[in-house]
Amino acid sequence: MKQIILFLFFTSTMVSQDKRFENLYDFFLIDNGKIVWQKVYESNLSESEIKEYLSKDIVLSPIAVTLSGHTNIFRLNKIENYGIMPGWEKSDYQAYVSIEVKEGKYRVTVTDIKMDFNHSLYDPKAKTFTPLENFQLDDNDKFSNKTQGKKGLNCINLSFLELFKFKKSAMKSDW
Repeated sequence: MKQIILFLFFTSTMVSQDKRFENLYDFFLIDNGKIVWQKVYESNLSESEIKEYLSKDIVLSPIAVTLSGHTNIFRLNKIENYGIMPGWEKSDYQAYVSIEVKEGKYRVTVTDIKMDFNHSLYDPKAKTFTPLENFQLDDNDKFSNKTQGKKGLNCINLSFLELFKFKKSAMKSDW
């Protein structure tokens, strides 16, 4: 009996340490050290309704037809409400978005997240987009334990949660 308990203890310990992905909020790291954001939303919207919604959104309109592609340059929505450090709310962002639709739900995957700290909204040539990984990962390609980095990632997470929550009520074109 003692051997069975020890066996179960060691196998459960080994399984729990065999994490394929390290995650923080709705972000996780994939094997090549890239940060990915992914969320599944429950919804009664059809694929055509989601495409219509996307086509009316200035940030997401480039991905409306194929449900994948790079977003327009955007600023994080209401980021100042999340208590982020100065600079992040003025930064421009761009990302690659993929949306998969199944009956009753859709999954949003965001990769290739880049930010521009130059705050050069009026001069697109002055933009220098830097991958999010440069700000969020330590030298071992793990999420940084620094409070500032976690706070920034949490703010991006909260903004993405709001950005990709598609609602029928927001699709009305008449007022």
